[in-house]
Amino acid sequence: MKIINCLHSSDSINNIHDLRIRLMLAEAYRLIGQSYNEIKLFEQSFENYKQAYEILLPLKDQSCLYRSLYDIARSLLLGNKYSEAIKIFNDMLNKAISDNERAFVYQYLSYCYLNLNNYDQAKNYAYECLDYASISNEELLRIEANILLGKIYFELKDFQHSEEYIIYAQNLKDQLGDLNQMKYLDNLICNIKNHKENIFQNHISPFVQYENEYLNKINQQWISSIMENNQNKEINLEKEFFEQFNNKNIQNWRILTPYYRLFDICIERKKKIRRNIDDHIKQPITNVTIS
Repeated sequence: MKIINCLHSSDSINNIHDLRIRLMLAEAYRLIGQSYNEIKLFEQSFENYKQAYEILLPLKDQSCLYRSLYDIARSLLLGNKYSEAIKIFNDMLNKAISDNERAFVYQYLSYCYLNLNNYDQAKNYAYECLDYASISNEELLRIEANILLGKIYFELKDFQHSEEYIIYAQNLKDQLGDLNQMKYLDNLICNIKNHKENIFQNHISPFVQYENEYLNKINQQWISSIMENNQNKEINLEKEFFEQFNNKNIQNWRILTPYYRLFDICIERKKKIRRNIDDHIKQPITNVTIS
């Protein structure tokens, strides 16, 4: 308590000109702020971090001010005050002196905008983070940038891109032997795949059903024409069936064609129908009764 009382004496702080004492006082405030963070008293934490920053401000040491601003911004993040945190991170960006520091700040700016549901801005900052992390060869920041992009594309319902970024981040972590968050990333990928499967069920299944009806109808009429010794007979389909087949909802099957091998499925269906037709052709026509 004596230390805290001494720290809260603003007159003594303003009269301090010794560099070492100022640094020690700033560190004391920082440690108190850290203690408040650990017990989730973020308002008190913010006030102590802010006091530490004000003590360091006259020194004009950019690296010290950069770290002190991060403490303030992190305290705001933990209190879910993302808009206020963005202002602090922008100040940090102005004080950043290396590509590594810029990548670090852009990562948090992207995170803030993601939580504010501003996905376009979040995506822009995530790409900035990725660029600066690549320039400075910061693999951990590259991983975080890819995870952020995966989350952003997930919110944008672009599940293909989301999965690609998450898997890439997962592979980088595996190469570095970093097992942190691996279970979380596994769960995220499973969630993405579940959403993709739901899209398949909702949009592609009707197409497969209509395509099956279409081919079966063709199959039946073709077999009938063969049995009547009229292979060149024109095959006519009802107008209503064509309208149903060309319905706009059916066209949505194209969304996930690569993922669910829809093309292969269609080819397999056609081969199956062709085999059925060949089997009918091989049967003697005399054994078939036409009703």
